[in-house]
Amino acid sequence: MGLLRRGAAVAALAFVVSACSGGAGGARPPGSAGGSSSPAAAPTHTSGAPTSTASRSPDPSFDFGQQVFIEAAAVRPQWLVSVVNRAVVFVNDSGGGRIVVFENVNLRSTVIPPGGTWTYRPTTTISIVYHLVGGPSVTGRIQVTQLEP
Repeated sequence: MGLLRRGAAVAALAFVVSACSGGAGGARPPGSAGGSSSPAAAPTHTSGAPTSTASRSPDPSFDFGQQVFIEAAAVRPQWLVSVVNRAVVFVNDSGGGRIVVFENVNLRSTVIPPGGTWTYRPTTTISIVYHLVGGPSVTGRIQVTQLEP
């Protein structure tokens, strides 16, 4: 089984497990209660070069790592599989200011300037859907797992 197939299988399994362990219908994911930032997240706004070890050229659809690249009309990768307790860095290569809004967790970034970064550090396994504000309609996913790829 190739690395990409194995990765897709791990991500699919993690997604199914996280969906099945949600408890009662309508239950909110960890860290989504209330109107403030989740304790499961430690977002920061920084600028300068990313410090993560992810590749600068991830697969545009699906990849393992700790970085999401915001482009003019897309995010790369569309679906990121990352590791719990490691920073996920959003790098803004779009040329304009962007805001990352998590749809199933009560969290949003500050405006990330062109060339800037924003960091989210998940402290639990979780599946997150997000969209960008400040440009074309763009969505992406992050699957946080305990397993190293």
